[in-house]
Amino acid sequence: MGKDFVKDIEVRIEVLPHHKFIGIKNIDADGYFAFWELQEKISGLDCHTATGILESMGGMFGQVGGWFYEDGRKGYLYGVQMPGNYTGQTPNGMVCLDIPEGEYAVFYHPPFNYEEICESVDAKVAETAGNFDPAPRGYQWDCSKPDYQRHDPEQYGTAIYRPLRKANK
Repeated sequence: MGKDFVKDIEVRIEVLPHHKFIGIKNIDADGYFAFWELQEKISGLDCHTATGILESMGGMFGQVGGWFYEDGRKGYLYGVQMPGNYTGQTPNGMVCLDIPEGEYAVFYHPPFNYEEICESVDAKVAETAGNFDPAPRGYQWDCSKPDYQRHDPEQYGTAIYRPLRKANK
C-alpha cells in the first residue's frame, strides 16, 4: 500500500446547521456509480453537466453525495449544501430540500492517497457506519433527513454523516 495506510475511523456526534440541499435525487440508484449511470440517460443532468452546474453554486462543503429514504426505499442523491437562508435559483431538473438543524453520527477518515487506498478506506468507513448502533448513546436513526458522504481524499478525507434523533424512552 505504499506509505499511506487505512487509519482507524473516527466516530463523533456533530450538529449540522439548518441548510438547503440542492441537487439530484434518484430513487432507483443505490450508490454513486449506479447514480451517474442512470443520470447519463437524462439530458442536461448527466455527470459532466450536473457537476459543472453544482460547482458554479459553491456550497458549504463542496459537492456531496448521499442517500435518502422515501416510501420505504433507499435512493441516492448528489448536490451541494447551501446555507439555510439561501434564496437563489434551483437549477432545472434539480430539487431544493430544506433540512433543519440536527445531530449526525459522523464516520471520518483523514486525508489519504486516493490512488493507493481509496477502495479500502471507503469500505472501512461504510462498514463502520453500517455497524454503528446509536442506541447506547441515546439516539436512533432519523430517516427523514438524508445521509451525506463528503469525499475529498487528499484535502478533507472522507466521511459519512448519518442523521440522528433522540431515542424515545
